[in-house]
Amino acid sequence: MKIKLPFLILLLFFGVSAGRAQTGFSGLVLEVGGQAAGMGEAYSAVASTPVALYWNPAGLSQVMDVQIEVAHNKWILNIMSDYMAIALPVRTFHVGAFASFTNVGGIEYRIGPSAEPLATIGETSFVAGFGGSKSLTSWLDAGVTLKYLYYKIFTNQSWGFAFDVGTQAKMPIKGLKAAVVIQNLGGMTNLYSQEMKLPGQMRIGVAYQLPVKFMSGRWLFASDYFIGFSSKNHLDFGAEYKIFNQLSLRAGYQTNYEIKSWHVGAGFRGHNWQIDYGFVPLNLGLAPGHRVSLNFYL
Repeated sequence: MKIKLPFLILLLFFGVSAGRAQTGFSGLVLEVGGQAAGMGEAYSAVASTPVALYWNPAGLSQVMDVQIEVAHNKWILNIMSDYMAIALPVRTFHVGAFASFTNVGGIEYRIGPSAEPLATIGETSFVAGFGGSKSLTSWLDAGVTLKYLYYKIFTNQSWGFAFDVGTQAKMPIKGLKAAVVIQNLGGMTNLYSQEMKLPGQMRIGVAYQLPVKFMSGRWLFASDYFIGFSSKNHLDFGAEYKIFNQLSLRAGYQTNYEIKSWHVGAGFRGHNWQIDYGFVPLNLGLAPGHRVSLNFYL
């Protein structure tokens, strides 16, 4: 049995759900982390925990001890994604490794119009890799992430490799940072007779930590300009208010998406752990998205 029709339907589904062009291996654009979700994905200049391996590997330079981070993403319909990463400093470098798994269940398989599907199938994708960063100067960090990619739907499979490269820079204004990251450069084998196009993209971001406290808390503001190599560009905005260095309240906004715009979230820091949650209301009558992450400081 051929799978061209459901494969194309799946790509269309992912393209609409992410608000981006229909490129292969769209699981790469399912974002990671509760803090990023709460701040509207404006995160390239903020990333400073193991999830920097996803957002901007230069952020690994902010990891000053061994950290383990796990994250879960419940997206629309039956899309579930899990992510685990570890990062640590090694002499003058900062290194990390990660693995993520995305599953879509309940896809109805049909060759043509029919009352009942011939079967119910699933789609899975797996990404694993490692990365590192280094402080090139007192104000500039640079990093790279290398990724192995595996994708399967029904009995058809594809695999390949990709990499990300990014920078974070401290600006002359106290508390101001800038970032540039290019993601998903690489390729994959064909899936059945379909070419798998990776969702290449660039993020240009800024983040500003107010140097003074406000009512016993600190404000963080961030913005990313997203450039999709085969999709729409858009702007992300986010803010975080951290009270007593423990409780964080967040909000964000994304432009040029059909199904999402506002984000909200919160986080709490314990002695050697932190939990973050992001809530993403969706349009078109879709159930909201939920992202949660837990970071351990060892």
